[in-house]
Amino acid sequence: MSKLLMLAVVIISVVLKITLFRFIEFGSYKPDILLIIVVFISIYEGPLTGASLGFIGGLTEDILGSGYLGLFTVSKTLIGFALGIIGKHIYKTGIYPYAIAAFAASVFQEFFIFFWLKMFQPYASFFGSSFRNIILPLVIYNTILTPFVVLGLKKIFRTK
Repeated sequence: MSKLLMLAVVIISVVLKITLFRFIEFGSYKPDILLIIVVFISIYEGPLTGASLGFIGGLTEDILGSGYLGLFTVSKTLIGFALGIIGKHIYKTGIYPYAIAAFAASVFQEFFIFFWLKMFQPYASFFGSSFRNIILPLVIYNTILTPFVVLGLKKIFRTK
């Protein structure tokens, strides 16, 4: 895969999330297409590329709209690195491995963000209500969107 094309896809996904994806919100939840892209590229390209793109995409997302510098940067970097290592053992031609990896990555990211915010904002909501009202819907939304995003990425990057 072309590094420049990967970088362009990551930057475009962040811009789309901040601008156009507010029109395809489900409730108040926006899809995290960048996370799915990091999952896909990490599995295909390995830990270094996955962590690098996770870092760049997460930092861009933090700067342009998260309000907390470092949350998405650290979580997406860790996800990119871990899935890059695991990707060596994943059957890459099917859709289900990506959906399972996106599910796991979404759970990790949402738990990471919850516990990070809880550490610095102890008055934040309780875990049970956060899990039911925020974490679970986002994880389900990302997992459902994964096959469509992966099929699109396979066409863009011309992989099998």
